[in-house]
Amino acid sequence: MSALVVSPPSNWPSTPFHEGELKLQERFGVRETVDSYAPKVVRHYMPDQHRAFYSAQPFLVAAARDEHGQMWSTFLTDPDGENNFVTSPSPTTLSIRAQPSPGDALEHTLRQPNVDLGLIGIEFATKRRNRVNGRTISSSYPNTIDFRVDQSFGNCPQYITPRRWWRTAKSGDQNAATKAPRSLKSSSLSEQQMRMIRNADTLFLATGFRGEGEDPRWGNDASHRGGEKGFLRVKDANTILLPDYAGNNHYNTLGNLIMDNRIGITIPSFSDGGLLQMTGRAEITYSEVEAKLATKDDGAKRMIKFTIDQVNELPAGSLPIRWAENDTLQSTRSLQVTHKIKESDEVTSFYFQAVKGDDTKLWNYLPGQHLPILLKTTTGNEVSRTYSLSSGAGWGEYRISVKCEPYGLVSQFLHDTVTVGDTIQVNQPAGDFALDETSDRTLVLISSGIGVTPVLSMLHTFASSNPSSRKRKAIWVHGARDGKHHPFRGEVQELAALAGDSLRTHVAYSKPRDTDMEHNSIGRIDATLLEKLVPDLKNADYYMCGSSSFMADVQDGLESLGVDPNRIQFEQF
Repeated sequence: MSALVVSPPSNWPSTPFHEGELKLQERFGVRETVDSYAPKVVRHYMPDQHRAFYSAQPFLVAAARDEHGQMWSTFLTDPDGENNFVTSPSPTTLSIRAQPSPGDALEHTLRQPNVDLGLIGIEFATKRRNRVNGRTISSSYPNTIDFRVDQSFGNCPQYITPRRWWRTAKSGDQNAATKAPRSLKSSSLSEQQMRMIRNADTLFLATGFRGEGEDPRWGNDASHRGGEKGFLRVKDANTILLPDYAGNNHYNTLGNLIMDNRIGITIPSFSDGGLLQMTGRAEITYSEVEAKLATKDDGAKRMIKFTIDQVNELPAGSLPIRWAENDTLQSTRSLQVTHKIKESDEVTSFYFQAVKGDDTKLWNYLPGQHLPILLKTTTGNEVSRTYSLSSGAGWGEYRISVKCEPYGLVSQFLHDTVTVGDTIQVNQPAGDFALDETSDRTLVLISSGIGVTPVLSMLHTFASSNPSSRKRKAIWVHGARDGKHHPFRGEVQELAALAGDSLRTHVAYSKPRDTDMEHNSIGRIDATLLEKLVPDLKNADYYMCGSSSFMADVQDGLESLGVDPNRIQFEQF
C-alpha cells in the first residue's frame, strides 16, 4: 500500500470527542492532556499499517443496533475459512466479505446501507488491537459489508489474554453453523450461561450515541474488555457487574453510555466457536471505593452495572475459528527475581531468570516486545500487566524497568514489595513493536521518560551487532525532565562507545538542574530537533515510545516534513 494524503471531510471537528466523552474527561481531570494529542491520533482515515492489519485478521468484532434499536456486538468471519476476507480499497473504506452467523442478533441488520457500525480488530497473539467506526454503504456484492470510515484509532495492549487460533472449516466444506440450531433466546441467564460468564477473561462491548444531524463523532463503538478469569461478577440472572480499569482516558464507552445507556456484551466460547450475546442497559458507578467493593477487584476505577433485557446464545460451531492458550507459545511459567536495581528517582529494574531446578530455556523475543506478568497483590487479588523488555535480546535473562506511578497499583507493588528471590508468573514476550534488523536505512530511536525501555532493547541489539556486517547507522534521541529523572544514562554511554562512529546520541532535558551536565539541548524533542539531527530525514526508520501527546506531536511533525508515515513505528502504553 502506498501512503496517500487524505483530506478531512468538511465537517471534521476540532476535537474527535462528542459531548459525553468530553464530560467525563472534564470530570476526571484529563481533558487538557487528552486534547494535547488525541486530535492527531484519532483520524478520519486508516493509516496503511491499520489497513494491512485489518486485511490480515481472521475475524473482526462488530457493534451495531438491531431493528429495535438494541445494541449488540458480534463476530464477523468468512464461514468458508478463506483468508483475506477483509480488504481496504482506500484509506477510508473496508470491504468485508462476511455476514453474521445464522441466528445472530445482528443477522439481518448489517445488510442495509447507512448502518452505524463500530469495528475492532484484535490479534490475541501479539496483543495488538485497532478500532474503526463508521457506516455501512451499499455493496454490489452479495454477503459483503462495505464500510466507510468516520474515525480510526489504535489501542494499547493491556488486559488482552494471548491466544493462538485455527480454522475448523475449509473452503468448499459445509459449515457446522448451517447444521446447528440457530440460537437460544431468553430474557435472563441460565445457570450454564452464568458459569460461562464467571469463567470468562474476555468480552466485547457495543455502545453508541447519535445526535441530530451529521457528525463523524457520532455512531457505534466496539471495544474489548479483559481481565483475570472471574473479573465479571454475576449478581443474578439479569445483572452483571463489570469493573472498569484504567485506560487511555478517552472514555469512548462510558461517554457513549451517559448519552445513551443501551449496551451490548458478547462473550465468545473460544474452545468451540459459540457466542453468548446479551443486550440491556448500563448504570455507571463513579466511586472507585464502591467499584472495588462491589467487584472485589483492586484494579477497578469505576464499575458498569449491566441489566440484561435479552440473551441470544449461538451454539458451538457457529464460528469456524477456535482459540486456545497455546501450551508452547503462551503457557505461564515462574521466573525468579535475581536483581532489583534503582535506575533513577522513579524507575527500578527487575531482572528475571528461571527458578532453580528449571532447565527450560527462556523464550526468545524481539527487541521492542513486552513481557506479560501476573501478580497476586497484598489483598490476594490477581492482576496482570505488560512491561516492555529493556534487556538485550541475547542476554539470557529478562529485564523490565518500571516507573513507580503515584496511583499505580502494580507499579507500587513491584517497587515496594517485590524483592530479590521472589518468583513472578510470566507469559511469553509478545508485541509487534519490534526492530526490523533487515533494513539498511538510518535507525532513529526516539524516547521520552519511561518510554525509553523498548527502544533501549533495540539499541542493545544495534550496538552489539558485528561492526563489519552493520549495514546502517543509528541515532539515539532521548528526552527527560532532568538528570534525576534520566534512567540508563551510563548504560547508553557504554553502548555508544561500543557502537563507535555508527551511533550518535542526543539527550534533551526539559527542565535541567544547575548541576546537570549530561544533556545536549534544553527543551522537548520535536520534529524541528529531529530535522537537525537526522541528515536523511525522509529516508530513515523511526521507532519511538513515550506519552501519547509526545508521540502524536513528533509523528505529526515528521509527517509534515514529508516523512512517510509507514516509516514511523511507535508503541502505545
